[in-house]
Amino acid sequence: MLGSRKNIKLPTGKHEHQSVLSVQDHEDLMGFAIKNKFDYVSIPYAVRKRDITTVKDTLGYAGSHIQLLAKIDTVESIHNFEELIKAADGVIINRVELGLEMHAEKLFLAQKWMTDRACQEGKPCFVQS
Repeated sequence: MLGSRKNIKLPTGKHEHQSVLSVQDHEDLMGFAIKNKFDYVSIPYAVRKRDITTVKDTLGYAGSHIQLLAKIDTVESIHNFEELIKAADGVIINRVELGLEMHAEKLFLAQKWMTDRACQEGKPCFVQS
């Protein structure tokens, strides 16, 4: 069933990209994450550098202590990984979502490459399965 804030998975691995922040997300960041001094916030379906910078800009000075983790959920995120790893404070590789879009043998290779790149950049990398 389709509703608001849902992603559409197409066979090509392309997604109908929406704004990274809904009104509710904005309220949660400003009213809950900053107020409760969160250390980390993950950004699901981050596919471009601007997704990260949008959240950074929203948090502003009050939330500048919060580390942002780009969640790698799509093949498009893998293609843009270099810009995501440079913009974010770390990454979360979502193997379940990626497994819906690519063959297992390619997923393993992509995961190895992304974890290696995160280490080279000195940034934390979490693998979610």
